[in-house]
Order: sequence, then C-alpha cells, then structure tokens
Amino acid sequence: MSEELDALTDREREVALAICDGGSNEAIAERMYIALPTLRTHLMRINQKLGTKGKGDVVRLMVGRLLDSYRVGRIAPPRPQPVNGLATRMAEPKPAPGFARAAPGREGEASPNGTPTRPGLARPKIIAADDDSRAESATMAGSL
Repeated sequence: MSEELDALTDREREVALAICDGGSNEAIAERMYIALPTLRTHLMRINQKLGTKGKGDVVRLMVGRLLDSYRVGRIAPPRPQPVNGLATRMAEPKPAPGFARAAPGREGEASPNGTPTRPGLARPKIIAADDDSRAESATMAGSL
C-alpha cells in the first residue's frame, strides 16, 4: 500500500490489520493467540515505524492508504463471492424485538378494529378493560 507499510514485518502487518478489526489490546492478543506483552511490543514497533501515536492513528493511516490505492487503481474493490454457487443476497431485515411477523398485507390498510397496519409486523393484542385474566399475576408481582 505504501512505503511506510512496506517497512513493517509480516507479523506487524498482521497486528496492524487486527487493530483495524477493533477491540481492546487484550481482545486483539487473544484473537491472535499471542501474549499481551508481545502485542504491546508489536504496537510499539508499528508506531515507531509508521510515526503514529496510537491504535487510532494506525487505523486512520491504513484506511487512508487503502483509499488512495483504490483511487489510483492499484487495488480493485472486492466483489461479493457466490455462496454454494448462488449469488449472494442481502439478508431479510429482522423485525424489531417484541414484534412478530404477520402475513403480508398492504401498508396502511385498516385492520378489523380500524387501526392502520404496519407492513410485516403483527398487530399487538388488545385487551378489553373488563378482562381481569392478568390481574392475579399483576397483584402477585406487585406484592413482592
């Protein structure tokens, strides 16, 4: 990517890439199967060779060099790889916690009780005011 990064050893480049993946020093050392003091030594040497002061500076430098390489055409952007011979697709979005998927319907269509529906989400259960089926559990929970 650049002359600065060429000055790093292979292992120091691996550490620099692991820094870009994020995490604390402890997490990075664990992911790389190295001792924490060894990681700190690599970080110190990376900072000396690149003229950086910390992990954030290393990430900024590497991202900057990567973008420069894309701009001048030295690196082609990655393409999505097929999975099991099929083209990859984006995963279907998950519903918000507490909501279940409903049968497909039209957005804004009125439900039987007159409220507009939201696409892909089940309507909340409406409890009548005179329904005391939950009163006993509510009383028990309040008595704790």
